[in-house]
Amino acid sequence: MAVACIISACGNDIDVAPGYPTIIEKKSSTEIDRILQQLEQSGLSSCMLIDQFGYPIMDIDNDNCIDAENWRFNAGYEKIEQLALEGFYNFGSFADVSDTSLIAITGISTHKGISYNEFKSEYPDSLSPVWIASAAPQKYEQFEVRGTNLKILLSPNGVIGISGHWYTDITVPSSDNFDEDGAKNEILDKTFEHNRRTITISNDTNWHTAKKVIVPIVRSGQIVLHVCWALYPDTWEILVDSQTGEILSSIDISA
Repeated sequence: MAVACIISACGNDIDVAPGYPTIIEKKSSTEIDRILQQLEQSGLSSCMLIDQFGYPIMDIDNDNCIDAENWRFNAGYEKIEQLALEGFYNFGSFADVSDTSLIAITGISTHKGISYNEFKSEYPDSLSPVWIASAAPQKYEQFEVRGTNLKILLSPNGVIGISGHWYTDITVPSSDNFDEDGAKNEILDKTFEHNRRTITISNDTNWHTAKKVIVPIVRSGQIVLHVCWALYPDTWEILVDSQTGEILSSIDISA
């Protein structure tokens, strides 16, 4: 039977929800080899790498990926969007996508990073050899999961690459040990520095609207998924774990 673990923070014992935080372990070499074999069988291996957790990375710079001299991809935005969604349906399992109906395409660009509309405006008589479609971050129980932006690489011959990943099972506790006010209290009177800028949180600090997010952090061969308060004092974003009160990051987002 699962039991809550107890941690010590600021001298007080805190009950942490069972199974929290979710931890993703890196894959064994055998597991990585199995995924690489599946990629080869799928026809995606020429443009793909696999990271230590088994997630796909597009490798568009290698010579075997894009035939820029001979490929010309003649399709409108809506057609590319449709092909991208079909591609995620067929190959999304490599990125741990279990429900492709939740995917929303947010942009289309060339492999050189030029947006679809910009390319059509600047080069009206030209065709890109490939298109990259990007998707919005994953939402899990209505919370955005940071760093889960999917991309898919489309050629005239079909899908040739995919990158990014989602998470199929994240522990989201039913209640917080630190609500928004509690999270703010954890950073009260503390000073933070980023890009040579500093902020000291005080009772006079100007706060913008906070939100809950899920933040994956890579530590020693693991991905640890934290449910956090994203707090916005002045021009900063400070992330505080809603279960443990741990301060995970602090950045001046105006810098």
